[in-house]
Amino acid sequence: MPGAETACIGGWKAARAARKHLDQLVSGRVVDCEYRGKAADEMDLAVCRADGRDIGADLVRAGLAWSYGNQSHDYVVDEGFAMSGVRGVHARGCRLPEVLLMRPYTGYSRN
Repeated sequence: MPGAETACIGGWKAARAARKHLDQLVSGRVVDCEYRGKAADEMDLAVCRADGRDIGADLVRAGLAWSYGNQSHDYVVDEGFAMSGVRGVHARGCRLPEVLLMRPYTGYSRN
């Protein structure tokens, strides 16, 4: 999810929009998280669901979070939908977090 320091065109507050959407996704629902281990950078990894629905996928598809291929390829398609629909951070020209600038390219290759 975007942090408070995420710069976007027109001063759009990506973190505020993401937090509001997250609140809507979990409000009044049972939230369950499944621990998936640690990433190479020691970040804890988990998949969280609200009433069985993947919260991360919803945030990425809405353009309010980015996929991170080093952790999982689970959300790459969801991010493609957000990008093609010009939603959220993709519509507002938000700068990618530093950790994502070096993410591997997972697109199609014509070899």
